[in-house]
Amino acid sequence: MVRVTILLLLAAPVFAAGTGGIRVTGQIPCAGYLAPAGADAGLLLVGSGFAVRVHAPPGRASFTLSLRTNCRYRLVAAPLSDAHLQIVEGTVSAAAGGAHLTAAALQASITPAALGTAPVACAAGQRVSNGGNNLTADNAILLQIVVESPGPEEAVASFTLELIR
Repeated sequence: MVRVTILLLLAAPVFAAGTGGIRVTGQIPCAGYLAPAGADAGLLLVGSGFAVRVHAPPGRASFTLSLRTNCRYRLVAAPLSDAHLQIVEGTVSAAAGGAHLTAAALQASITPAALGTAPVACAAGQRVSNGGNNLTADNAILLQIVVESPGPEEAVASFTLELIR
């Protein structure tokens, strides 16, 4: 029995080479994850997965989102209240080193925008992760976004991750 198993294991590569080889095809589906990673006092972040809701008090404040994707992406901001919110600026950095980041991960762009009645793309980039999962510390980037609201009431907006194949 052991000799037959060994013979089959030795013959498999020869058979595969003689028939043109073994070819595995398929496509890994696009996946991504967005999560709150920090915020100034008074600014509330709610949710994770594909969307985070931001409750910004009047004035200027910043918050940080952790982002992982295995394909291109766009971050879209949409107003959820009548109060105005403006995306003033932003920065991109590695969450915890770059062992599992792609070469283009930190080249993401954050675009200043005023949220009106329609959603606007405020960040975009290439694939972030070379491997790992949502618990792998070094396969995520941090998007630090500075917003400003004239007040007097709190401004609420949704930041949604859109994956692009």
